Amino acid sequence: MRPHRPRMPRLLSTPLRAAANLLKAPFYPVYAIARRRGVTEGWLHLELRPRLAEFSNPVSNLARFVPELAQRQPTSLAALRRLAIAASKDPKVRGVLVELPPLQAGWSRARGVRDVFRTLRDAGKEVVVYLPRGGGNLELYVAAGASKILLGPEAT
Repeated sequence: MRPHRPRMPRLLSTPLRAAANLLKAPFYPVYAIARRRGVTEGWLHLELRPRLAEFSNPVSNLARFVPELAQRQPTSLAALRRLAIAASKDPKVRGVLVELPPLQAGWSRARGVRDVFRTLRDAGKEVVVYLPRGGGNLELYVAAGASKILLGPEAT
């Protein structure tokens, strides 16, 4: 989720948009051809963070530039639900590959992630969960809601 940014005054933004469109105009034929040849079907790759929260706090400006601070933010279940609804309506999305680390969450939040997987599967999308370091009971419970489960080489 993006944090709220103050908007530019309309008097300033209109001339800037017009100038940007004038710079884009010579390249429009290339853009149109590339868009027409676009990918017909693809996969979404989703990396969950270990912590799960129902809603997430806005990310600070510093966290945008420091990846370690962004990793400390929990994965928002509300954002996952919005993503699942958008992906289920998109005909270009064939499936979702979810990279699931060892979770630091309770069973109710794990159930929330599993419900997101069910939403995608009910829409006819394939859900593949990748457990790079294996998983305990909680991670396997979440992964059981997917179509396929893949384990990393470190998992025994």
